[in-house]
Amino acid sequence: MLGGLRQSAKSALGWVMLPRAAHAARRRDRAGLPSGDPGSARVLDVVVDWLCVAQDRSRTADGGVARDYSLVRGWSSSYPETTGYIIPTLLEVARRSGLVVLAPKLYGARRNFGALVRQNYVSCS
Repeated sequence: MLGGLRQSAKSALGWVMLPRAAHAARRRDRAGLPSGDPGSARVLDVVVDWLCVAQDRSRTADGGVARDYSLVRGWSSSYPETTGYIIPTLLEVARRSGLVVLAPKLYGARRNFGALVRQNYVSCS
């Protein structure tokens, strides 16, 4: 019985100590999905915006795209595999939609990815 009470107290304390963003995300999740479909164009806009933020707020600030985001820890450092997968995605979005605003993002990601490839190539030879 005491073990269960201790676990409940620990869980409650952990919840109280979470950042505001985590509490807000939980409230949004509990509210459920929106009643209407926003449409694929709107979803694509939101996804591209999120990818750009992941690049801008990467902990390493080196032009690469953050590996992940945590409601507790925030944005992680950039990761070559993540950046490498996202470059073709952004190129295709830019090609299809004519979003020239993606050009600086692509340049930063390409520069970061190229530097990482060169670094790994040199260290492996």
